[in-house]
Amino acid sequence: MQSSSQRVKRLYNLRAWTPKLLLGRLCGVLIALLVVALIINFFDKNKSPSSQSVSKDPCAFFTVADARGLLGKTTQKGGVPPVGRTSSKDTDIITCSYTQPVATITSSPVSVPKTAAVVVGAPKTALGKDLNNYEFNQSSLTKLQAVSGYGDKAYWDPQLGVLNVYKNNKWIIISNGSIASGTSRNLDDTKKLAGIVVPRL
Repeated sequence: MQSSSQRVKRLYNLRAWTPKLLLGRLCGVLIALLVVALIINFFDKNKSPSSQSVSKDPCAFFTVADARGLLGKTTQKGGVPPVGRTSSKDTDIITCSYTQPVATITSSPVSVPKTAAVVVGAPKTALGKDLNNYEFNQSSLTKLQAVSGYGDKAYWDPQLGVLNVYKNNKWIIISNGSIASGTSRNLDDTKKLAGIVVPRL
């Protein structure tokens, strides 16, 4: 019977491997790799909703009915920023926006439409989570107004006119009002939109 040291020497001495032994080792490795791949695929398909990015529909969490309740009955999907999704290895960026079209009144055209928009940075990996956490906290250091009651942390940026919310590793940016400039939007109006979408994210 071979000793342990002899078996180890044989294992690492490729010249001592017979074709039958080599084929057996390769089959064993391939079977092990196949099992690992099946396990990874199983857990990937069975992730809990909280560990996945948000729905494939960019506006699943913010409907046209929601937007019309905020902006008016003529509100349409789309605007600035445009509706869509961009993905990287670590993060999904989901954008949903609605616009109240420019309305012309007999003697006074309304030249600046209103929009309600939400941008969600949804992490797909541990690195994505770390980046969201770092960037959110770095942005909040610029003496902006802390806001309670939304997600894990939230702050209002009066210059950009947006409410930034950090919840479940997602960075959510919310705006509601005139698209003319950030300073023309206010926190109270933005909170109305945040109250709709944040609980859904």
